[in-house]
Amino acid sequence: MLKKIVKIIFVLILGITIIQFNIKKIEAKTLVQDKMVSIAMKEKGSRYKKKYGPAPWCTAFVNWSARKAKVSTKVIPNATNSTTMYKQLLKKGAKVVKKPQKGDIVFYKKSSRSQTMIHTALMTGSKMSIHGNYSHKVSYIKATDYRVGKGKVSKSRIVYVRPNYPKAPKKPQLSSAIISKNKISLSWKKVNQASSYTIYMKNSNNKIVYQKVVNSSLSKYSFIYDNRKYGTYSLSIKANNQVGSSSSSNIKKIEYVPPMPKKEFYQI
Repeated sequence: MLKKIVKIIFVLILGITIIQFNIKKIEAKTLVQDKMVSIAMKEKGSRYKKKYGPAPWCTAFVNWSARKAKVSTKVIPNATNSTTMYKQLLKKGAKVVKKPQKGDIVFYKKSSRSQTMIHTALMTGSKMSIHGNYSHKVSYIKATDYRVGKGKVSKSRIVYVRPNYPKAPKKPQLSSAIISKNKISLSWKKVNQASSYTIYMKNSNNKIVYQKVVNSSLSKYSFIYDNRKYGTYSLSIKANNQVGSSSSSNIKKIEYVPPMPKKEFYQI
């Protein structure tokens, strides 16, 4: 009986540990659009607040949510009204989509053929949305339930826009890796959307013996490796940004060899 109880306790502890690990793993990869929606949802039911920005405040609320989530203005620009935001988003690489998802921005047109927008909000999923200044408060409604006057707007007046959110960077390519005594120099081709690079050096047992995060402005780097263990080492690099890291680059190998013994010359 005691053995069974111990076994059950062990399984429960293991399960809790796995759950905690998975939560941390998920949190580490939280996308900016998830953060933005989460921030906006915490304001549900709030009346207008000065922190949101100027009124009328539907656009200001989207701006505020984006800035709080640290979404770049290159992705979601600060705009003074819905029409301006719509046009600026498209200029910055956003796309009009038919099937919305979390983090998309929904716009409501003045009429089916008009390009003037009368309202905007954040999509929290494929159907639901969070609005600033709807019924004079932050409202959580189905996007297609938005009403103007006495009735719902027609679907032909609803436009879903997907901002050009950052993606995990592509993997970089090492151009060269050179060793001179104990100084190692490497160079690589820069990767778009990288905010930093991580350099890895592994020994012949595939163990990381050196790791360094360097600035994204760099395309070459040198460091001293002075452990005096001779052999073959492999170098690789990853690109990183707020979304995640690329896969490892190509591998460059270097030989860390002892110096050649000096030859002795004898005069006959």
